[in-house]
Amino acid sequence: FARDAEFDQLVDAQAWTLVPRSEAPNVISGKWVFKIKKNSDGSIERYKARWCARGFSQKQDIDYSEVFAPVIRYSSVRLLLAYANLHSLKPFGADVSNAFARADCTDNLFVEQPHGYTKFDSAGNPFVCKLNKGLYGTKQAGRDWHRALRAKLLLAGWVQHESDPSIYSLDGPSGRQFLGIYVDDIIHLCSSLSVHDTFVSFCNSNFPTTSQGELS
Repeated sequence: FARDAEFDQLVDAQAWTLVPRSEAPNVISGKWVFKIKKNSDGSIERYKARWCARGFSQKQDIDYSEVFAPVIRYSSVRLLLAYANLHSLKPFGADVSNAFARADCTDNLFVEQPHGYTKFDSAGNPFVCKLNKGLYGTKQAGRDWHRALRAKLLLAGWVQHESDPSIYSLDGPSGRQFLGIYVDDIIHLCSSLSVHDTFVSFCNSNFPTTSQGELS
């Protein structure tokens, strides 16, 4: 069931187009990765499956060039939490579902079809996936995702900080808000739950996002 859920999410996101193998200069292999996510008390939250590209089979200057993507530093996380404590802001968490599949793929990448869901042409040859969106495991997926998220935040008036490019702030009628971005996990500092709910609604208008509530 976890594999079906992952496959359906990727299909819904239109993450790829099936093309003949002959169109691909290099086909990146893939694999299923399975994980049991647990709650803080050790109980099982859910079983998770992720279809991942095996990035080591990518070829430089064919499948990728630039791959750098920023993530928040742990010292910055501590700074944000200290700032929240000093100024009576509430720290909330948010998570973007299958984040990499929400960003456009900027390179011509071809990946194996997910194992167990292979489709074939009339001659019996398997198609390959030409990526329209990012896929976990590809070298540039984190970079493409951060660029997509950054573009949405800047358009909405958020300011990216030079001291740590994974920190954003916004001044408005609800006071000052801060974001700390670690790939698809978001720390949101704001004055109240209603402000956080507004932010999550904004995220959901662009990417499917789940609030994790106030951080403990």
